[in-house]
Parts: sequence; C-alpha cells; structure tokens
Amino acid sequence: MPDVSTPAYDVVFALTGDVRANARAMRQLGWLSDVGARVLALSFGPPAPGPLRPGVTLRPLGIVAGRGPRYFAAVHHAVAEAVRGVRARVFHASDLFVLAALARAARRQGAALVFDSRELYPDTHAVSGRPLVRAVWTAVERRYAPRAHTVFTVGEAIADVLAARYRLRAPPVVLHNAPAPFTGAPADLRAYAGVAAGEPIVLHTGVVREGRGLPGLVRAMGRVRTGSLVFLGDGPLRPALEALAAEAGARVRFAAPVPPEDVTAYAAGADVGTVLLEPTGLSQRLALPNKLFESLAAGLPVVASDLPEVARVVAGYGVGRLVPPGDEDALASALAGLLADPAARAALRARIPEALAAFGESRARARFDSVYRLLLA
Repeated sequence: MPDVSTPAYDVVFALTGDVRANARAMRQLGWLSDVGARVLALSFGPPAPGPLRPGVTLRPLGIVAGRGPRYFAAVHHAVAEAVRGVRARVFHASDLFVLAALARAARRQGAALVFDSRELYPDTHAVSGRPLVRAVWTAVERRYAPRAHTVFTVGEAIADVLAARYRLRAPPVVLHNAPAPFTGAPADLRAYAGVAAGEPIVLHTGVVREGRGLPGLVRAMGRVRTGSLVFLGDGPLRPALEALAAEAGARVRFAAPVPPEDVTAYAAGADVGTVLLEPTGLSQRLALPNKLFESLAAGLPVVASDLPEVARVVAGYGVGRLVPPGDEDALASALAGLLADPAARAALRARIPEALAAFGESRARARFDSVYRLLLA
C-alpha cells in the first residue's frame, strides 16, 4: 500500500460540472477551508486563476463535449487521470459520475471515500423511460456506494431509499441544501432583470430545463394581471420559454446567472419564489431542491409543487402555497392571490425563521464538520 502518512492534500473533491457554479459544492468547500483542510478541487469548466478558497486549489479539467455514455466515459477518464498519483486522506465524490474514479483512487491508497448522493441518480428525470441507462447507474451505485465511509444526501426520504437499496457502512448523513439566512441589503434585482419599479416579482432560480414545471409557470403568469416572472439563471429551455411567453402574453425576464454565494442577495429583491418540480421520477418526487431553501433564506414565501418532502417544509411550517404538479389553474390562482395580498406574503414570511432553524445551514455544517473531524483526525 502506498505511504499516505504525509499526503499532499487532506481532501480531493470532484464534481461533474463547474464547482464555482454549484451552490452545494461551494458551501462544502467553504466549510473545508474554514477548518484548515488542504483541498484539491477537480472541476469541469474554463480555467480560473488563483485559489478557490484559502487552502482550496482548483484544477479545471476542461470542458467535456457531448452527451450520454460517451460524455460520462470522458468525465470518468478525466477524473481518473487527474487523481493518478495524487495522495490524499479523503476522496470526496460530489456526484455519482465521479464516484468510480475516486473510489478506486481511495482503495489504492487506503484513504477514506465520501460520496455525496445529491439525488437518486437511477430515478431522475433524465433516465425516465430509459431502462438500460437506469440499470447502468444502479449498478455503479451498488458497486461503489458501499465502499464510502460516509454517504451524504439532501433529505431524509432519499436517505431512507439509499439505506434500503444498498449495504452502506452507516446510514446516510443528511445535509439539506440550505444557505445561511440572508441578512444584508438586497441586490437590485429589478435593475438587473429590467423590471419596472414597483412591479412585484415572481422568481425562479437555477438552471432553466425540463422537469421543473417552467412552461406551466410561464402560461400561468400570462393569466396573472400584475407582476413579472424573473428567471435568475439560464439553460436549454430558455428559447422555448421566450417563445411561449410571447404567445401567452406573460411578462417574463431572463437574468444572467450570478455566483452561488450571491443568489440570495438577488432573490431578496423578489416577492414570491417558485419550486415547481414535476414528479417524473422518484428522485424528483422526493427532492428537497436548492431553490426552495434559497427562496426561504432570502425571505421569500414560495409557491411549490405538492410533493411529499417539499410539502413537509412548505405546509409543515406555513411558508407558502402548495399546488398540484401540472395544475396551471391552481398555480395561476396561487400566484395571483399572493401578488395581490402583501399582508398574506408578510404572514408567510414571518414563519420562515422557524423553517430555517429546522433545515438551515448551521445544522448541515455541524453534521459535515462532525464527519470530517473523524476522517481527518
């Protein structure tokens, strides 16, 4: 076994995508930096000069083109090559697609392995109706997840599924996707998105893509007399949504993405947040997405799909309105009601601190730090 008594890094952290644009990854890298860990962050994206955080070295692996099996094979080989000969105490796979390469590196060195199962990968929208793809990801997860010393995930329901499916070393540790509550001066979202002064704003944060109820949201906004819909983010569905907005007569603005740490500052300039996941797979049905907690951290009441885990937060703490997924009549009614009633929005907003106390960043960080204190000891 190679000598790892004096590894070059405490943690090698890898993600399929650009870690700089990923709120969960940046939050965890910040926590590792705060405890003085030496971290190598492997990321797919354009080059960036200098360290990512104190003690965190970013190594961009370029941009991998394509899609499907060839794309994921290229990602695997790029990560495997990047960790060849790199010594570390912990290899942290921030998604399933880098797990195999990091699991093998950890085994070669006798190092610890951490797997962040951000969703139920074999049950996502992307694999719906694709049984062969589902079988492949299930096999990868079944082989490598049990090797992890710790499996992190995003919610209790997904943790229960993972524990039932795989023979994990220990129950998954839940780290909710909640940023710290925003307490500063809001950024000028209206100026940034080109919305007139005094116009209420309905906000969607994150990537603009299928499975998030966005066409229905645009059509519903076409039936609401007041307010503009702002997409704070970009993605493949934008051209179709722009055409749909023109057809539906909806007031829609697309604003360029901002760094993850700035999302809540911009979101705080809105009036209502939206979380309209479609239950196209078990992963979506059981999700607790970033955008829910980003809205709450920014002080926004939300209109959300009535899905079990989302409802546990929204209805359980009284911080928004639930609508049946795909019900555009109910969605238009909920949005119109909240936009027309500032007092109702204020009442929902007053309950947000209790929800954040239960699901907020401080609890996730305490659990994360507890795991890493043991792994890095």
